[in-house]
Amino acid sequence: MDITKYLGSAFLRVGDVKVNGPIRMVIESVTEGKFDKPDLTFDDGTRLSLNVTNTRTLARAYGTDGAGWIGKEIELYLGETEYEGKLQESILVKPISPPIEKRPPPKPKGESDKRGDLDDESEGPGRHEPGFSQFSILVKDRMDGERQYHNCQDHVYGRVIVRIRP
Repeated sequence: MDITKYLGSAFLRVGDVKVNGPIRMVIESVTEGKFDKPDLTFDDGTRLSLNVTNTRTLARAYGTDGAGWIGKEIELYLGETEYEGKLQESILVKPISPPIEKRPPPKPKGESDKRGDLDDESEGPGRHEPGFSQFSILVKDRMDGERQYHNCQDHVYGRVIVRIRP
């Protein structure tokens, strides 16, 4: 006989974390709960209603789409938050799974790269040497509209070193 329905509330409380210490959980689902707050359901069936602090923490780490939170491991620990001007004990979340990769926002259609062509099709000595790539950089945009370019070659040893060749 499954006695899960007799265990009482599945929502985690401050006392649960106080007794057990920090708890690691895996998010199984994100749903809209009461009072316009997201509710997390974990792999063990327990749930946590998120306050604004926890919602922001998870959104910074995993994005603003709750579907991206599913399968992520977080740690629940005891902390304090301010509520109605007073500090109170709360369950706080700490992302354990790696955060999502931050990507720059897409460029609006029709907007080109403002730097222009970097003339990376250059040929010459060093062009095909292993570990090297040759390119030209704009050194000076003169008042008369003429541009001066210098050929460059870079080589990477853990960081980029640029050597300018006149």
